[in-house]
Amino acid sequence: RLAEKLMSTLENVENVYIDTKDDYRFSLTNADFIIVDRSAVMVEAAAVGVPVLYMMNSNFEEPITEAIAPLINSYEKGSTCADMIEFTEACMRGDDQNRYIREESFRECIPFFDGHCGERIKEDIVRGIVE
Repeated sequence: RLAEKLMSTLENVENVYIDTKDDYRFSLTNADFIIVDRSAVMVEAAAVGVPVLYMMNSNFEEPITEAIAPLINSYEKGSTCADMIEFTEACMRGDDQNRYIREESFRECIPFFDGHCGERIKEDIVRGIVE
């Protein structure tokens, strides 16, 4: 019931867009900041270079794979509506205290996000043919 009230309220706010489609790429790439729960979007969110708030379950800490733990740990974390409000207000002020840590963690966890993956694949295939 409260979720329905929240959605109804937000639908009428001018600067809020609620994306319920399966293909979230447009929203992801155009967001000024991201509030996300436990999903693959947690990794994708870092690729767009905006502040991220990871909404956690306050009653249970889900294990995170070691490969992306530094990245997820670089995000702001919250579990309440007040946390979302505080994060949103900070973002609107331009505060991004974790930016450097998030960017470094992204480079550590996703080292080949440089636009040259296709070239590396081609070089690997050519190397294989030559060998």
